[in-house]
Amino acid sequence: MAKCYRHPREDALYECDMCGKPICGECMHYVDDPGGGDPQVVCPMCDMGSAAAVSAIVQDKRETKIVEETAEDNPLTTKQRLNVRLNSMMVLAIFVLAGIYTYLDQQVSLSQEPISYSSDFIIERGNPSAQFTMLLVELMRYREDHGEYPDKLDDLVGRYIDGPPTVGESNQKFQYVKDVTNGFVLSLPDPERYEFLKLYVTANGDLSLE
Repeated sequence: MAKCYRHPREDALYECDMCGKPICGECMHYVDDPGGGDPQVVCPMCDMGSAAAVSAIVQDKRETKIVEETAEDNPLTTKQRLNVRLNSMMVLAIFVLAGIYTYLDQQVSLSQEPISYSSDFIIERGNPSAQFTMLLVELMRYREDHGEYPDKLDDLVGRYIDGPPTVGESNQKFQYVKDVTNGFVLSLPDPERYEFLKLYVTANGDLSLE
């Protein structure tokens, strides 16, 4: 029997309807079929887009409640919180949409060939936001498998990504700093060039901006 690609010791009871990878019962998720058919079985990787969207909605509701409670006492803080909330939603939307677009573009280009989520394919497109999304997903997978984030991005090479995490086809490396309390900080080496902000991820997986 085939083994789960994320948990090699577990038997694969399903195949992801999107990428075709074998997965165990723990990794299996259901998502609604866009065409109105039966729910699709997907792996955590393919389910990341919807998970990120839900996280953004929850964060938005939480920050909206804080803004309403402090509006009368501290108008300056209210303005700052609104700016952070709007910026967070915009950046998350960019990352999620870029990742989904790249994934769908790959499916179309491969036609009848087996579908695989390749980091080489993303690098060829020269889209740093798509790479950023991929690294964020793989860092979350590493934490799920090992109980903590990696000490450095190179620890992802081999099992999680194909090669050293550089921006596009350049030699510039993504900036990554692990923090025991806050999780990690992931950023581009020259964020102003790509108009992206620095992204913080806490130990609980919450996202925030500088």
